[in-house]
Amino acid sequence: MKKLLLSTILFVAPLISFGAVIDFPNPLGNASFGVILSKVLVIAMWVGGVILTVLVVWAAYTLMLSKGDPGEIKKAKATILYGIIGYVILLFAEAIRRIIVNLLT
Repeated sequence: MKKLLLSTILFVAPLISFGAVIDFPNPLGNASFGVILSKVLVIAMWVGGVILTVLVVWAAYTLMLSKGDPGEIKKAKATILYGIIGYVILLFAEAIRRIIVNLLT
C-alpha cells in the first residue's frame, strides 16, 4: 500500500510542479439538465415496465396456485396493486419532469 501511494505521489508531483494542464473531456457533452433527466427517466420507464410485467406474471402465477387460500389471494392482489402504483409514480415523474423543463426554458 505504501509503495502504491509513493508511486502515485512520484507520478503526480511533477505534473503539479510543472503546471501541467490535464484536460478531461466532458462525458456528457453539452447536454443540459433536461436532456439528462429525460434520458434517465426513459430508462426508468423501460425498467419499470419490465418490472411491472414480471410482477403481474408473478402475481397471476401466485393467484392460480393459491387453491382458494385467502391469504395467498390477498398477497397476489397486493402485488398487482403495488406494481401498478409504482408504475403510476414513474408516469408522474415524467409529467413532473416535463413541467420543470417547460418552466425552465
